[in-house]
Amino acid sequence: MLSASLDQIKIITKQFSNQKKDWHFHILTPECQLNNTDKYALILENNSDNQTRVCYSDNPPMEVGKELVQLLHGENIMAKEQKALRVIKSKNKINEKPNEQIQ
Repeated sequence: MLSASLDQIKIITKQFSNQKKDWHFHILTPECQLNNTDKYALILENNSDNQTRVCYSDNPPMEVGKELVQLLHGENIMAKEQKALRVIKSKNKINEKPNEQIQ
């Protein structure tokens, strides 16, 4: 597994997307059993070419993660997720209402 900076990973993922590569990523916390370091790990996998890159950091790379999710699944993925959450919350509110008694 090769090391890369967060900026390099952003550039590489744009190249993967333009080239229609089969890629995905993971963000591992320091507590994750699959992470053998005490840092956060952003792992980029290119299944098309069997390539893996990793970037370790002291802080969670959530902003880069959001960028990569949008690149991987489309820019509207975050809006779709928010809409789905609103629907789930509204259904939960309906289910939380006490049953009305039939008279």
